[in-house]
Amino acid sequence: MSRLKSIEQTRQKNKNNLNKDQIYLYQLYQQQKMKVDQLQNKINIQDINRSTEIYQNKITNEHNFKLYKEIELERRNNNPKPKTPIKNSIRKNKSFYKNSEQPDLDNNKNKYINKQRQLKGDFQIQEQPKINTLIDIFYQHGYDVINISNNSEYEKLLIFTNILFYDKDQQNIEIPSQQRVCLFKIKGKLYQTIFDDNNNPKYQILEGEFLVDLNKNTFQLDGQGIENQGKSNQIKNQGEYRKGVYVQRIPYSENKSTYKSYSVEPKRIKILEIVDGQPIHVNKKNDKKTIWCKYNQQFGINDLMILNTTMWLNSSIIDCYVLHLNKISQEEYFKLSLDQRQQINRIYFVTSSLITNFGKFYHSHQNLELFKQHFLELQEIKFEIQTIYSKIGFPINQNKHWYFLLFDLKEKKVEIFNSLLSFNHDNSLINYLSELLMLKNPQLSKSSISGQQKDGYSCGYHVCQFMKTCWEASFLKSTQYQYNEKIMKTFLKDLIKDEENKQN
Repeated sequence: MSRLKSIEQTRQKNKNNLNKDQIYLYQLYQQQKMKVDQLQNKINIQDINRSTEIYQNKITNEHNFKLYKEIELERRNNNPKPKTPIKNSIRKNKSFYKNSEQPDLDNNKNKYINKQRQLKGDFQIQEQPKINTLIDIFYQHGYDVINISNNSEYEKLLIFTNILFYDKDQQNIEIPSQQRVCLFKIKGKLYQTIFDDNNNPKYQILEGEFLVDLNKNTFQLDGQGIENQGKSNQIKNQGEYRKGVYVQRIPYSENKSTYKSYSVEPKRIKILEIVDGQPIHVNKKNDKKTIWCKYNQQFGINDLMILNTTMWLNSSIIDCYVLHLNKISQEEYFKLSLDQRQQINRIYFVTSSLITNFGKFYHSHQNLELFKQHFLELQEIKFEIQTIYSKIGFPINQNKHWYFLLFDLKEKKVEIFNSLLSFNHDNSLINYLSELLMLKNPQLSKSSISGQQKDGYSCGYHVCQFMKTCWEASFLKSTQYQYNEKIMKTFLKDLIKDEENKQN
């Protein structure tokens, strides 16, 4: 100790003998040394905290994993068969076991709760976020959902572009809102229309168990199902399907090779004609098509000639325009938001061929069957068209003259558009259509824009322009009737042209 005191006294003497510059450098050295010591202490403290946190997290994860096992065992004892969405979500997300709270279903309160075991052994109960159903998922993907009250088999009607799906009591399946579901199984009946390059419709009617992909808006039979023949109630296939493909069952006792089909190219017969000693092909195909099909209507060169002259429009051109309006009407409607769609009074145009096939005697069983066949997709709701549409339009050809009937199913009115005021419409036809549309004593009125035809051929063009005005009015667009025959002719000519030979 005496030696240390002597060393310290010597240091103090040396310090007193230092000049000012040396004192300054010594103080600067002491300050730097203090900073280094503080930084080192801080690093040591952070390392200690980090290691402590890792250790605590490890203990917490082990505790939560043990807790999950206890809750899972308790839940299985109380409810051996939990609902499918909960079970699937637990199996798919393995991190859910360790990092999340395990939801359980309280059967008494019918809601999800979280059970987290504390160190003391008690429970903390919290409410789970909002629960969705499959119907909510359809709403979120832009579908219209309509309740069905007149059918005991189906409860909901789901509508989208070219899709009508009748749902069988699947809306009660509950799905947590945090879980994004776009692929699932559902039972029901599907009416779907698929269009080719020439907009010719192909109708599909399927019933059974479906695998639904809402991202692609596809409905595929997956399980037991029924496929109809086109747009009819005649069954084409019935049995087991796998992702939309019909599984044909081959008898076990039969040889499977006899059921295989092979695609064999048909033999081509060449017809030759000798001209000046040279063979010439006689059956060579023409470069241009003389007949083609567009919007389910047959067209030819003569139809294009009609639009280049002052001839009357035929039913093929009128019905082509009708189907075009119905197609774009669905596409435009489902581009809108749900709030915007609720303000739209949807309109549907019926092809003139239906009224033509009625004949002169309207009240007959055959005409009733024709009407039901045209609206076959509505047979599950007993042909109550007002469930989906607010207005129905009919282009009518009577005595080689075109006029138009617009039935307002909400207001119970019938508006008659006729480009010739001197022409008398068919009251018996209006009464019969009113019965089919379930309208009792509708109010009749003539359109204020009737009577503008000043020639003997343009009645069909006026009817097309009036249908376009009605379609625009249904989407809250301009309702002013502006007749322009030249523009309408150009549009119809482009509409009926074959896509493969459009440049011609």
